[in-house]
Amino acid sequence: GLDFNERASDTTISRNGVNTVEAHKNDEFPVHYFRGSVANNYMEYNGFCWRIVRTAEKGGVKMIYAGAKNSDGCTDGVSEDMVLDSSSNYQDAYSLHLNDEDMLRYEMAHVGYMFDGEETYYEIYDDKLYRRVFAKDVSWDGEKYTLVDTTDFQGPFSSYHINNYNYVCLGDDVTATECDEIYYYSSNYNNMPYVLHLGKGDKIGDALAKMKRNTKDSSIKKVVDNWFAHNITEQTDALEDVIYCNDRNVKQVYDGAGSLAWVYDGYSRTIGLDNNKQATPSVDCSSVNDSFTVSSENGNGDLTYPVALLTVDELILAGNCEESTILFPTYSNNRCSGYYGVTGTHYLDSGLSYFTMTPLIAYTNNSYMFQGYKTNIISERPAGSVSDVRPVLALKYNTEVEGAGTKTDPYRIK
Repeated sequence: GLDFNERASDTTISRNGVNTVEAHKNDEFPVHYFRGSVANNYMEYNGFCWRIVRTAEKGGVKMIYAGAKNSDGCTDGVSEDMVLDSSSNYQDAYSLHLNDEDMLRYEMAHVGYMFDGEETYYEIYDDKLYRRVFAKDVSWDGEKYTLVDTTDFQGPFSSYHINNYNYVCLGDDVTATECDEIYYYSSNYNNMPYVLHLGKGDKIGDALAKMKRNTKDSSIKKVVDNWFAHNITEQTDALEDVIYCNDRNVKQVYDGAGSLAWVYDGYSRTIGLDNNKQATPSVDCSSVNDSFTVSSENGNGDLTYPVALLTVDELILAGNCEESTILFPTYSNNRCSGYYGVTGTHYLDSGLSYFTMTPLIAYTNNSYMFQGYKTNIISERPAGSVSDVRPVLALKYNTEVEGAGTKTDPYRIK
């Protein structure tokens, strides 16, 4: 059966083989994970091949799709067969008619595996923003907003957010301090300011919370669920309802060079923001709302089926930790080098790009997700762009298996 006691014999940076997450080594169910170039983590399930990624919080094993099983066994190495036939964007854009123009807009909400489908929070560019009155806070009387603690803007935009004067009215009167709709200075790129349109009575905290309401499926969730419903039809009682983490904790960050954006914790924890710190991938999920499960007993209970995607943290643990060009901030150092960098190939490399469910950043009308990229590279992908899909499942603790875990003799349920 499965054996996680055979530790990685490789003592180099790559540490190929089985490793253990330090923070969970003394748990009832320690979190063990496969890393680097390994050949004994193949699983056959429902006629498909899977690669075992790690153990889960209840002792089961998470595994990622690796293609259909053929007469010779499972696909080995880089192959387009390791992803689904159906590629997908993470979320569709929507059309907004504004200032006599039809524009495609991506919301910050679109980083959600599920998201709020009832309200829209879009960013718009305003070339008159430099002449308006800004405020640190607002009050709402049921009909209109009043700016509180105001200042006249003196620019430049690249440094203005430091004092947290973010609220602004966008009417014809650039000196207005009262308005029935309020906007929040949200992001800036190359000194082009964008503002976030808030709902009636909302402040920024209210809007961020509403964006995370899990009321509507993302485009990629629809693809994953549809594939599961039509392909995973046997031995479903062996599946474990594990947590799939869509970490949407976010903060506004200025890079010191003219850009302001919303940066998600997955970015701060892994490839940014401090080049002097090592990446700290985590298998924990800090928010119940972001912990996607079928049952509400161990998560949010919002999944239809026990299937989703990997996180960027799991990619890094597996050895997928060489950066490509990341949009923001534009640091040149690589926090993934050293301890978390794998020399050579690793078992998750499909030769194609595929989405994770970890958001990276949102600014200037676009939201970006982490994706596994070619070779050992992690990259960003706009939520509205198409990438490949690799579903992730988990088998229950103590599931009896046979086989050697190799590509020609993968593990399979007895």
